[in-house]
Amino acid sequence: MYSQKTIDFQKIVVEEIEFMTKFSSPEEEKVISQKMWDEFIGIENKSRINRKYSTKELFASNSLFKPFSEIIKSYQSLENIKIYIGSFPYKNKKIKKDEYLRYHLENYLNELYILKNRLIAFVRILSKAYSKSLLKDKVNKHFPKLCVSVSDSFKGYTNIRGLHVHQNRYTTFDLDRLASFEIFMLSDDEKMELIRNYYKEVYREIRNNWRKNISEDLKSIKNLLDYYFGEIMEVIVENDKIIYPNKKWV
Repeated sequence: MYSQKTIDFQKIVVEEIEFMTKFSSPEEEKVISQKMWDEFIGIENKSRINRKYSTKELFASNSLFKPFSEIIKSYQSLENIKIYIGSFPYKNKKIKKDEYLRYHLENYLNELYILKNRLIAFVRILSKAYSKSLLKDKVNKHFPKLCVSVSDSFKGYTNIRGLHVHQNRYTTFDLDRLASFEIFMLSDDEKMELIRNYYKEVYREIRNNWRKNISEDLKSIKNLLDYYFGEIMEVIVENDKIIYPNKKWV
């Protein structure tokens, strides 16, 4: 599901958070663990502990764990969309197949855009945090190129996304063709049966082509994430431990 470097970075960050909770009371540890889990799966948790967080804890939570979890959630959303467009669960509802497919393709473009921005945002958070640290030379060597690589990887799709946001709907020739068939099929004329059968064939073809495209995209994104987290670990990880911007943080 995830690239090896993504899994490695996740393990390092989670172990860092878990290590910090060991210095909390059992009640605080329970609250922190639940808050971490809720954050990861997207549930709002306003629970608080009755003490002030250290600078190190805040950095680990807000500058490492939270941005990482947002990136993972975006990637999971892209994987889910591939599943959604592979089936049509509303056969007895007044939802048209072409509109259902268009809806998920619009969401797909949006999620690509969100993922790209989250990847760049995470690098910028780290760049700012380490700008005055002993790692600043490594940061300046790796992170600007990393942002460029991310932007270039998404360039084609994000341009499409930007275009459709300024239009009424995202569309392609194939989707417009399906919509035209839908209008013809409103008629009860028996001659329309041929169009109905052709519509089903075209719909399956377009849907399968998009599933194939998304599968290829996910492979490319998986490789990008492997490179991405590998570069981040090259800068801020040593011996499977986070190197913090300030060694005096406790």
